[in-house]
Amino acid sequence: MNPVPRVRVQYQFPGDGPGFVLLAVRWMSLSLAMACFAWAAYVIYDQYSYQDEADTLFQQAIQHQDETPVPAAPSEPAPAKEPPVLSQIKRPVAKLEIPRLGVAGYVEDGLDSKTLRRAIGHAAWSAQPGQDGNVVMAAHRDTFFSGLRGVKLGDAVMLQSPELKKKHRYVVTKIFVVNPEDTWVMQPVAQKKMLTLITCYPFSFIGHAPQRLIVQGQLIEDKVAPKAVRQKRKSRTRRNRI
Repeated sequence: MNPVPRVRVQYQFPGDGPGFVLLAVRWMSLSLAMACFAWAAYVIYDQYSYQDEADTLFQQAIQHQDETPVPAAPSEPAPAKEPPVLSQIKRPVAKLEIPRLGVAGYVEDGLDSKTLRRAIGHAAWSAQPGQDGNVVMAAHRDTFFSGLRGVKLGDAVMLQSPELKKKHRYVVTKIFVVNPEDTWVMQPVAQKKMLTLITCYPFSFIGHAPQRLIVQGQLIEDKVAPKAVRQKRKSRTRRNRI
């Protein structure tokens, strides 16, 4: 009588083998991609919703200035009219526009990550638009200041504060690149009304950019034009003559 052959059954658990590892890597990659997409969608929504709400507050502040009554006589005091509060966000400091580049956005006090994620940041310790000193503003190179890659000397930068209808006009006089530790660019210059815009550089760099692009401008007064503007006008005149 022949013996019955023995059959060995080898069990393989679901978590064993290269196939399971590959499947796990695929699921992890898909989960990570979905998380990144959700975060990007939230950032875009937060930015647009803030700018829309900031526009409402900005226009409301301008309208309140128009509706402010002339002070009445002492015998008939007029009650103070307070602007209604429609939002919990801070009222924007100003609205910035660079018409030639299509750059536009509302400015909020602060240079922290939350502020720069949804607005153009203004260094609270720096000058206010139109005032003596250095108005320092910063934004990301892939959001509000993406258009600065095409900035040129002589470009006009418009700043409007909610208290004034008049737009302050700055003209770009300097464009240069510095390292992040070169904070001297934010210091005021005596007896000058200037604007400093800061963003990361290079624009095409993937990750944390190693340098900063600095765009500085001078406030245009009614009588005096900056040197860069005068030179640009002279060059245009010469070309027209030729």
